Amino acid sequence: MLAVQGLVVQFGGLRALDGLDLEVAEQTIHGVIGPNGAGKTTLFNCISRFVHPVRGSIRFAGEELLKLKPHHIPRLGIGRTFQHAQLFRFQSVLDNLLTAQHIWFRAGTIQNAFYTPLTREEERKARTRAYEILELLHLRAYENWVAGFLPFGVQKLVDLARALMLRPKLLLLDEPVSGLSRQEQERIVDLIRTLHEKQGITMVVVEHNMPVVMRICQKITVLSSGRKISEGPPEEIQQDPRVIEAYLGEPHRA
Repeated sequence: MLAVQGLVVQFGGLRALDGLDLEVAEQTIHGVIGPNGAGKTTLFNCISRFVHPVRGSIRFAGEELLKLKPHHIPRLGIGRTFQHAQLFRFQSVLDNLLTAQHIWFRAGTIQNAFYTPLTREEERKARTRAYEILELLHLRAYENWVAGFLPFGVQKLVDLARALMLRPKLLLLDEPVSGLSRQEQERIVDLIRTLHEKQGITMVVVEHNMPVVMRICQKITVLSSGRKISEGPPEEIQQDPRVIEAYLGEPHRA
């Protein structure tokens, strides 16, 4: 589904990614781990088209992404969350979700200005979709809350909800359990599994919480200084001496 080949990203004299190759199979959960500065978020920013590589290729479902603008990426079926939820802080939770849905609207400026039947129908469908997602993520009680005043854990759920409004085929999750309590982490893990199993969403997960990565991912890629140093299923990664020494400290124990 996603194929990254020879990706190089340079920031001045620093190579954030140095010839990275990565393949993500359809309907899998693929983990990307490594220390700070390894290039994990840079990879996501390249896929999202926020960062321009020096060279390389990123293909999604056969289409080259590097020739596209950032606003084209969600239309292809690629959604993303952020380590720190990027919400419209002074809008309600519901409005944050509805804003994401506007990329699918067919009504133009004039139709919207006159609130035509097409505009009304599209807004009705968007609200229906938003309420379905709020129910799925157990956020219905927060729909009218101003996003910026929500607890951190709830903000991360709203960020995920907004990404789901795009009906993604591929979901990029940037540290989904970072900063959360154990109970909140379990809630996110359960949601990730549900979305993967029941909706067939392919996911790439960047995460520092090794127990979570080992539990939810079928395949893991390990980065160091922008290069891939190991790749494979969790049971192989946790036994790789390079990974144990550099990232895990000791073999993961369930």
